Amino acid sequence: MFTVKNLNAGYGSIQVLWDISFEVKDGEVVAILGSNGAGKTTTVRAITGMIHPTSGSEQFNGTELVGKSSRFILDEGIIQVPEGRQLFTNMTVYGEPLPKPPRRRSRRARNSSTSGFPN
Repeated sequence: MFTVKNLNAGYGSIQVLWDISFEVKDGEVVAILGSNGAGKTTTVRAITGMIHPTSGSEQFNGTELVGKSSRFILDEGIIQVPEGRQLFTNMTVYGEPLPKPPRRRSRRARNSSTSGFPN
C-alpha cells in the first residue's frame, strides 16, 4: 500500500503542493488528473525523490520515503516513466504490419450479441 499524508512541496520559495493526501491500495490503478499547473508533475517528482517535500509523509508498504534518496525509492519499486516526445524516432508507419480489418459478422451473430440491450 502507498500512502501520502499532508504532503507539501515546491521549488525554492514557491510552494506548489499544499497538504496533498491520498492512498493507493494493493492492486489499484490510480491516475493523477488536472489542468496545466495543477501540481501533477510536482506530486510525482516529490513521490520519486526528484524534489524533497517540505513536510508530510509518504509511505510505501510501511517504509517512510520522505527524506530518502531517489535511488532508495527506486530500489523500493517506485519509478517515474516520463512522457517524452519522439520516443520512437527510428520507427515509421511504413513497413510496419497493418492490422487486419475485422471480419463482417452475420446479421444473426450481431443480433445475438446485442440481444441484452434495450432498443
